[in-house]
Amino acid sequence: MMRMHIAALIPALAALPGVVSAQTLAGTEFTFQGQLKQNGIPVTGQADLQFVLFDAATGGNQIGSKIGFSFVDVSNGLFTVQLDFGADVFTGDARWLETKVEFPSGEGNWTILSPRQPVTAAPYALQTRGLFCNDAGDVGIGTTNPQSLLHIVNDESRTLRVRNAATSGGTAILAEATAGSGYAMALDAYTSSPDGSTIYAFNEAESGKGHSFFGETASPDGVAIYGYAANSSEHSTGIGVYGRSKSDDGGTGVYGEATNAGGATYGVRGVAASGSGVRGDHNATGNYGSLGTSSAGVYGRTAQSSHYAVRGHTSVMDGYAGYFTGGRSYFEGYLGLGIKEP
Repeated sequence: MMRMHIAALIPALAALPGVVSAQTLAGTEFTFQGQLKQNGIPVTGQADLQFVLFDAATGGNQIGSKIGFSFVDVSNGLFTVQLDFGADVFTGDARWLETKVEFPSGEGNWTILSPRQPVTAAPYALQTRGLFCNDAGDVGIGTTNPQSLLHIVNDESRTLRVRNAATSGGTAILAEATAGSGYAMALDAYTSSPDGSTIYAFNEAESGKGHSFFGETASPDGVAIYGYAANSSEHSTGIGVYGRSKSDDGGTGVYGEATNAGGATYGVRGVAASGSGVRGDHNATGNYGSLGTSSAGVYGRTAQSSHYAVRGHTSVMDGYAGYFTGGRSYFEGYLGLGIKEP
């Protein structure tokens, strides 16, 4: 009769490099050492070995693939093999190792050794508590099925919190997409909440000109901040970009500025295939649909000669460069019809 005694389950992974990069992942091997005895006497020779992981001490389900070795040297009963079931089998649940032995090698008589050996904390060093890493190197926190290099799942209020404690400057999160072509995104955010926000930014500084959200692009045809309301139903009132200010002294919900002194530049520009390219709504005295200093839906101002506070243009004869309905129209100063300098 042959039985197996486990001399040690060595708590060391296969030799790891001093520095591990995302492209050079640490191995998932662990060293297994055992001792074979026949009728209580350690054996010497060569043995064929098979190893299988289970999720129970008896019965249960096989986890992962079977690992086999042929002609393993056994000296005074002792043998050593390197087992690598991969990282995916270690999800945090208990595991037991079943061993099947053929001694001498090639004899044809296989013996399943009992009991199964519990897998101790050594291989579980592959999976730090609460952290899962699959064979591809993808890391999951709160999930054992990561869909990206880092995948976090949490059912509480905050999934990820990042803080930069630098006293001057610094960046809490830096997202960068370096693709030279195609539709690349440095940050992709999604929410299905009917009243939620995909991205919420808050600047609590009480002085200075800090930004809650700042967008910048160096692309000649790029967009620093782009908003898109995709609901195309008949009565949808979705908003691509929405700005709101609670300031009682010159606050601005949405502010646009073009600083290039040449060319045809726009501080704010709206284009619509139907409806209004830019719309300003005034709902209370002293407030403005667009920047203004009086109760106005839209207000334009210029301090430069030969410039326009508000300008409208149409390229079709039956179109309207400006259209006013209801109430009264008031003009102060000179009014020119068909002439620029009345």
